[in-house]
Amino acid sequence: MKSVRVANPRCHEPEGKRVMRDPKTFVKYAEECRRMADKMPQHKTTLLEMAEAWLACAKSADAEMNGSHVEPQQGANKCQ
Repeated sequence: MKSVRVANPRCHEPEGKRVMRDPKTFVKYAEECRRMADKMPQHKTTLLEMAEAWLACAKSADAEMNGSHVEPQQGANKCQ
């Protein structure tokens, strides 16, 4: 499976809008993508990639909540 690049969610925060940051919600979405991948073989690859992206969001949100969030180094996974 190819890796999925996830843009930094803070890059596109709309002013005055609430942005989801709960790692448990991201994990729930990843699990749902995996369940759907089993039921929809024609979309399995895409759904599994989406699940990986949700898990990356969960990891980032968890790190941010725990104060261990580190900004990417120059040239690494910048906002697109």
